[in-house]
Amino acid sequence: MAAEVINTRYEIIETITAPGAREIASYKARDIREGRVVALTVVRASAAAAVPNLAARLREAISGISHLNASGISRISSVESASPGDDIVLVGEYLRGITLRERIRRVAPFSQAVATDIAIAICEALVAAHALNITHGHLTPDNVILSPEGQIKIGGFQTAAILSLISPEPETASAYQARDLPGASAFSADLYSLGAILFEMLTGKAPEPASAPVSPRSLNPAIPVALDGVTLKALQPSPNARYATAAKMLADLQLIREALKSGKSLNWSPLDDKKPTPAGTGFSFAPRQAVAVAPASGALEEAAEELDEERMRKVEREPASALDIALKILFVIVILGVIGLVWSGRNFLAVPSDVSVPSLIGKTVDDAKRLAQQQNFALVEGGSDFSTKWPENQIYSQSPIAGSMIKAGKAVTYYRSKGPRLLTVPDLVGLTQERAGRALREASLPAGTVAEQFSETVAAGVVISQTPDAGSNAPRYTAVNYIVSKGKQPPDLVGNLQANPTSPTTVDITWNKSARATSYTVSRVDDGIVKVIAQGLPDAKYSDTNLTPDTSYSYIVDAVNSVGDSGPSEPALAITPPKVATPPVMGNVDVAPSDNNGATDVTPPDSAPTGTAGADQSPARMRQFTLAFRMPRHPRGSRHVQFEVQDATGTTLVYDEMHNAGDRVSTPVTGFGNKIIFRIFLDGKLIKQQTL
Repeated sequence: MAAEVINTRYEIIETITAPGAREIASYKARDIREGRVVALTVVRASAAAAVPNLAARLREAISGISHLNASGISRISSVESASPGDDIVLVGEYLRGITLRERIRRVAPFSQAVATDIAIAICEALVAAHALNITHGHLTPDNVILSPEGQIKIGGFQTAAILSLISPEPETASAYQARDLPGASAFSADLYSLGAILFEMLTGKAPEPASAPVSPRSLNPAIPVALDGVTLKALQPSPNARYATAAKMLADLQLIREALKSGKSLNWSPLDDKKPTPAGTGFSFAPRQAVAVAPASGALEEAAEELDEERMRKVEREPASALDIALKILFVIVILGVIGLVWSGRNFLAVPSDVSVPSLIGKTVDDAKRLAQQQNFALVEGGSDFSTKWPENQIYSQSPIAGSMIKAGKAVTYYRSKGPRLLTVPDLVGLTQERAGRALREASLPAGTVAEQFSETVAAGVVISQTPDAGSNAPRYTAVNYIVSKGKQPPDLVGNLQANPTSPTTVDITWNKSARATSYTVSRVDDGIVKVIAQGLPDAKYSDTNLTPDTSYSYIVDAVNSVGDSGPSEPALAITPPKVATPPVMGNVDVAPSDNNGATDVTPPDSAPTGTAGADQSPARMRQFTLAFRMPRHPRGSRHVQFEVQDATGTTLVYDEMHNAGDRVSTPVTGFGNKIIFRIFLDGKLIKQQTL
């Protein structure tokens, strides 16, 4: 059984799933043109009509993520729709494996390490996408694919939210979508979805919408405080209470993974803003180091001297009373207490003398500057370079490396990405297809989809248009799509061909005029052989004369213009009438030899005049013939062939078989009478009649 082919290009290998059955179907398919396996999502035309401009919206969505090169993101390469009202086909990367939804169904709750690793992979994809101002918009476990090799990829960026308008989803799908007010950050909504997925991996249950999220630890006490806190922070109902960026959530998840590997404490929560230092052991809550206090000097020494002098004068003047002594001691205690408070305040507010260098890799320069201000170190740009891996303005290297200890205020040197190197798109319009391919190779840009279309003004094989436009700047590996002219369009096929006999020797042929035709060619088909009988006809009519009476003829017509012909029309059959139609007369005869073409005269089985084919009063004779017929070469395939003989004994079906196009059919036939009519039927339709 032949495999189904979609859009004449994609051969279906396997039906993956049909989420909406009649709305959306997913397939594993082979791209016949490029020889690769792809994933197809087919939106039925009836469902697509419910969403205005659906194809355009999907194309805009995948155009926005075309520059997203993160390894953890599955990409859609094209959106195909032949014309409005047709099915819409999304062509994307095919990934072996199962969805996270299926994995949760089978084995949840996951171990802490597995859940953390999957959450980190998803978060890394969100960091890369958010850095390019791209959100997912509809993140669920169905969009996450786990391969047998352990690779984790996220699909459906921006397109999943659009498709959700068509196909009804399970009620559980709403558990992953934040109920934010209009205008809230879509980036924060993605983090809510990740928090919901993490909740389900840890507990085996999707979170229920509530004013305050339920702690995963209440369902699974084995979950560490830190992992519980990350989940709850992402699930906060208020966007302002969630993580400010995906990068911040990623940093906490990475701390948890490191602690799970090294056995460090996880008794902290991001909800309390208490986290371990990146390179230290244990925890550091508002760390402070002792600062050496210098001996009292200046005003303090002068005050002490004045106090001593005053004491000496009073001693000289009079003996001190017990009350005076007590007051003076109290005064000194107060002064010393004030001095101690000043110095202890300086100690409390002192900046640490050493700073642990954080990781700046993957952060934007603005985020790095804020981090430097918070942790009291300086930033110096060491250089910048083009990168296909790191988006523009992200840090790809630093010195010293993360975890190093430096003095407070010392500089950390960073190196900034300038994004992918932009290349100038060459002008392909007006070039032949071969020269266009060479121009793209010289510009270090790959060729994208090459389509063909007819053009009344551009010669065949020459580029008509391109995308992106010539002269624009594009990152390397941006595919350039272009359209090649097929030249002028041939005329349409001739329609409504009629062949009407007007006399025993004449057939009038008429047809509808064909678009773009300048003339017509008429051919007669005889025993499978096509013979041109007229060409260059300006009008849609022709009369075929000097024909044999009582004979069938088949005709085809081609429309012609300067480009070529339309190809043959459907055939039209005509049977010329006989000149004389005389009923037969029969009688009994004796057996006698005959010199009529080797036929033998015999007495027919029935001596009564039962036939209608005889044309004179002669006795009925047995006559033997060989009927030969060649099958038409078009259309291909098996067809039904029948031979019928009408003679003095009546009408008899003498041959009834199936044959293929181009076969030659031959069979001996016996008839009685002086006039025998032979008829040939093809698929039940009379195509030839002859009288002998």
